[in-house]
Amino acid sequence: MSLKEYLLPKAIMVGLEASGKDEVLSRLSDLMKEAYPELDREHVFSILKAREDMASTAIGKGIAVPHAKTDRVGRIYGALAVSRDGIDFDAPDHKPTHVFFALISPVNQVQAHLKALSMIMQLFQHNTRLREQLTEATSPEEVWDILSSLD
Repeated sequence: MSLKEYLLPKAIMVGLEASGKDEVLSRLSDLMKEAYPELDREHVFSILKAREDMASTAIGKGIAVPHAKTDRVGRIYGALAVSRDGIDFDAPDHKPTHVFFALISPVNQVQAHLKALSMIMQLFQHNTRLREQLTEATSPEEVWDILSSLD
């Protein structure tokens, strides 16, 4: 499994600035709608927020994986936003979050959803250099090149 299976270059943002969780989720929802016009932006925001309200999707080490399942999609969609300064996202290590990888999955693809979450968490959580490269990137194209080098 590769990140490129559910992430397009136009679904990547660098320079994310937000004052808190809701604004991060709103920006991710905007990004997903721009990259995938078939998605309903308000629905994406609603389901990401509902999931985030249950428990933070920040996993520490500057990483968060906002995710949700819905019956309105037939495949997994991803978006990646990077904040150089970091944003408070209620991480378990109480540190700012810099890399936000959002996933929207079909409700009937639980295994694929869990596999994608696991891969993202393992990839980002255990690779300090990757996290540094992403936060130092100056363009979505540079982020795409970094991710492409992982394949």
